[in-house]
Amino acid sequence: DGTFSESKVVKVITDCRSSKILVSPNPAKDVIDVEGAAEGSVIYVMNMPGQTVAMRKVNPTSVQAIKMEGWAVGNYNVVVVHGSDKQVTTVAKH
Repeated sequence: DGTFSESKVVKVITDCRSSKILVSPNPAKDVIDVEGAAEGSVIYVMNMPGQTVAMRKVNPTSVQAIKMEGWAVGNYNVVVVHGSDKQVTTVAKH
């Protein structure tokens, strides 16, 4: 019938997006530290073709150390998933 109405705007903040995920060092050699992931999140590290090379559930420790030994030199995506939220950071291994 061509009519419309406006709805109230609601601000939504999710647990995963409210904190910044930090990955260091970048570039890395043997180990990366992932900070800021909420407990219960899952960290995936994927190579550029999209294969998962590491996966870890976040425990109560504030920094998650992930060993990179045996990985090829190159770029990797660090994906932190918490519920339906996902944050992606790229790290280089040299």
